[in-house]
Amino acid sequence: NFTKLKLQSVFVVMGNSCFSTSNSVPLSNTNNFKRKKSKNIRATRDLLPEYTFDNSKFCEERVRLQNWTLDGKEIIIVPSLLFLSSKIISRYLPNVVAIDNLPLFQLLKDCITYHLFPIIDRNFLQENCELLNNGRTLRYRGRGYSTSILFIPKDKGFSVGRYSWIIKIEKSRVPGWMQIGVVNKERKQSFLKTIWDGNPHPFRKGEMAQRNNGNFHSGIKPEEGCMNSGSIFSGGYTTGDVISVQLDMNIREISWFKNGENYGTPMMVNGNELYPSISLDSPLEEVSVLALYSQYNPF
Repeated sequence: NFTKLKLQSVFVVMGNSCFSTSNSVPLSNTNNFKRKKSKNIRATRDLLPEYTFDNSKFCEERVRLQNWTLDGKEIIIVPSLLFLSSKIISRYLPNVVAIDNLPLFQLLKDCITYHLFPIIDRNFLQENCELLNNGRTLRYRGRGYSTSILFIPKDKGFSVGRYSWIIKIEKSRVPGWMQIGVVNKERKQSFLKTIWDGNPHPFRKGEMAQRNNGNFHSGIKPEEGCMNSGSIFSGGYTTGDVISVQLDMNIREISWFKNGENYGTPMMVNGNELYPSISLDSPLEEVSVLALYSQYNPF
């Protein structure tokens, strides 16, 4: 019963001091925390037995704290605890609908959704696209061009750590008119708009992806819009295939896999903050997001 979920220990870092709440606090009463000073950071082993905490690294979270407003009151959230608590709660939810019934503030709900139910970001959905399956399936209706990104809480891209996501090709029509990869922050800030440059599948600056005809699009060279440049990986991908993308921002490398096999050559990424992306340009093309994994706290 998630309305009675209790936190064993909640930490708030303020200045140079660490505070924790009482050992048993209903999630619905998070506005009424009674803070008491803690001489040290209790390593949440009881709450999170499978995780190992480094106290020194945890204290370094102070530099990453951000202020938020909850019910008109300013609060401070520790990013690492936001990540871990949302990940644990997501393991016990039967489905995404159950998230709405939790007595939690919206940011935590967004983080639970990120772990449990990866979806397309509605805030950047193009007019010529529609979402199905509660946001997990993207369909292109035609007229113009489209690039969409996966939803990440706090509107923050991947900058450190390793990530992977899996896309199923529900329907592919024209070779070379679909691509899966990442976009940089500048392309996202342009609201993912694509301008026709005379090519059927235009060049997209700041978007690095593998096309469904096997052609690599670096997002740097305008001539890539003709779909004839770069190395061609025989086979491409089509309806029914499953494409996995692995992004390692620690070594700044991205790799693609088709049905579990290597798809093309791993590439060095461009940009310091990246977002998983999908571009569809042929009417009725459709893809579904099957999974999204993080080995680092993106929040």
